[in-house]
Amino acid sequence: MMHIKAILLSLFFSFYSLANEPEWAIYWYLCGSDLETDHQAASRDLLEMIEAHEKKPLKNVQIVVQTGGAKKWHIEGIGDKDKSIRLAFGHDLDEIEEVDVNDDVNMGDQQSLEEFLQFCKENYPAKKTMLLIWNHGGGSVDGVAVDENHDNKALSLKEIRDALHEIYPTDEKEGKHFEIIGFDACLMATLETAMAVKDHANYLVASEELEPSCGWNYTDFLLGLAKKPQMKGDQLGKLICDTYVDACKKHDVYRDITLSVVDCSHAEAVFHAVNILALYMIDQANESSEMFGKFGRAIKKSEKYGPNSKSSGGYTNMVDLGTAVKNLGKIDNMQDASALVLEILDEAVVYKVNGPYRRSSGLSYYYPLDSCKDNYKHLFSFIPNSALMCFYGWQHGFISSKGSEKVTDMLIDAISESEKFLNQYGEDEEISINIEGSQQAGSIVMDDINVNISEMADIALALNKSGDVTLNIPEKYMPIVDSIEFNLLYVDMEGDGLVMFLGSDSDLKADWEKGVFSDTFSGKWPCLQGELLSVVLMESNEDFNVYNSPIKLNGRRLELEFIYDFRKNTYEIIGARPTKENGVVSRELIPLKEGDKVTLLITACTLEDSSNPVEVESSEIVIASDCAIAEEDMGDGQFGYMFEIYDIQGNSVTSDMAFITVNGDEITTSVGDDEESDDGDVEPDDEDSE
Repeated sequence: MMHIKAILLSLFFSFYSLANEPEWAIYWYLCGSDLETDHQAASRDLLEMIEAHEKKPLKNVQIVVQTGGAKKWHIEGIGDKDKSIRLAFGHDLDEIEEVDVNDDVNMGDQQSLEEFLQFCKENYPAKKTMLLIWNHGGGSVDGVAVDENHDNKALSLKEIRDALHEIYPTDEKEGKHFEIIGFDACLMATLETAMAVKDHANYLVASEELEPSCGWNYTDFLLGLAKKPQMKGDQLGKLICDTYVDACKKHDVYRDITLSVVDCSHAEAVFHAVNILALYMIDQANESSEMFGKFGRAIKKSEKYGPNSKSSGGYTNMVDLGTAVKNLGKIDNMQDASALVLEILDEAVVYKVNGPYRRSSGLSYYYPLDSCKDNYKHLFSFIPNSALMCFYGWQHGFISSKGSEKVTDMLIDAISESEKFLNQYGEDEEISINIEGSQQAGSIVMDDINVNISEMADIALALNKSGDVTLNIPEKYMPIVDSIEFNLLYVDMEGDGLVMFLGSDSDLKADWEKGVFSDTFSGKWPCLQGELLSVVLMESNEDFNVYNSPIKLNGRRLELEFIYDFRKNTYEIIGARPTKENGVVSRELIPLKEGDKVTLLITACTLEDSSNPVEVESSEIVIASDCAIAEEDMGDGQFGYMFEIYDIQGNSVTSDMAFITVNGDEITTSVGDDEESDDGDVEPDDEDSE
């Protein structure tokens, strides 16, 4: 029998431990990767934390850090290439203390996250806790926490969800285990992320867009928390957002930032509302295959995040949920389902910030912009009973007729769950979906895809009555077309036969009902300090277009990102970014500064050898204090003009080439046999052209 004195001592230490429990504990999973090795970014954030403590001791805030995942650390004793070091700081500690060391931990592995969570749970409890995952983020498909010591392995959303379930069983206690689960990483404010953490966190704090390398402002948000440790998760989330904006403005990288606070108790409601929207999309597609193209155009005109083109090194496949749903709501019979999603999304996102060139709703979602079946299958297995994933499967040809029975079963479950949700939510709408007809949706798309867009390769062009280059798409192809761009080239017919790719854009006169598209060529093109840029259209929406241009900045190969703002009719430079490499989206955004040396790059080939284009240097610029991008005259010469036609599965073909000759103020155009189009002049659609 235990001695009475031992019992009393045990009770005393138990009560002391409870009394000494801090208001907040932050469990910081700090995967350094190349961000630390090459840029010291993790070390800078650790120093920001120390600076906060020096200004105001974090007496009621306990911070526990696990480092790893980098080849080199820049604070002595903090990190190690071959070890994962755990550190404690704040609360009753005057300085950082090393509390645990583990050999060769893969930070991108589920077990590593589980072990860290178990360690924190046992040794550092608090009244309110936050799990913070720091590193590269790749959105719903690519996950987060890339360990460069282990082949760039990253944590998937499934691994994060399963690790949380393993350490914090949902039946262990009432309420959520974390006030906040946050990601100081790119692209992680997604509906799929919210679904992964909803059982364990009251709030998700993350960014839809790429985060600049300065990341969260640890000094200021920790100082705010130290001054008011009683604050709850939504208040701390707001503080993180506001101080993040301050830091990004300080470093001049704020123009396209996003950060949001999402109430995870609404995540499932958003999911069900999106399911209902997708069920209506399927129903509409059963009625008319033309709906697939309309849906594709609506989503392509929505806000997208990170690189999403072959030229930028890959795709993130992340689209803003709010702008996509608003665009879908402009389609007949989609208004009610769209309004329901927007209403619930507004309830879920309790706070958000964004730069002037982002209109983010607070949550993005997966859309297969890359038409990659492997990425689709990865998420298909993670997201149960998703009508949206079924729709994608048919639209992109990922689901064969052999798999239709399983998909139909999923749809039946999705409809059942959505009906229960509507009853709980108090909505009266009836979900009128033809279950048997849902199987037909797959065959409809597959039949239309048999009308192969490759058949339109090198399609002949014509001139309309105004002399504009005109593309007429045959009616049978229109159901599978979801966007049209043009490519502009400089062609030196008299010299060495040099062909230079000036870029792509979507500035067209478009009649989607007739399938007629015409050029708006004016002899002007974007120039940086008067020098022609080679530009690639990355995103097109109602308020602005996003472009990339290849450059060397002080000798380093980067992509210059800039915006055309339709509200102001001006360009604005966002900054220079590295391209996506080894499957990792860079967080680095570099502002142009006076005195920087910029070499403009352009892709070129010869008429005789067009199959081997190379990137060449076109001109050099020293950045001035009034550096700007503006449309300027390209000068005299001959230019090639081609339309690029994209289908609903991400395939594209180019038309025949028209030739536009500029001689002073005179512009003349020739196509094929100079055939005149029967469709006359095209009136631009308000929705689909700029």
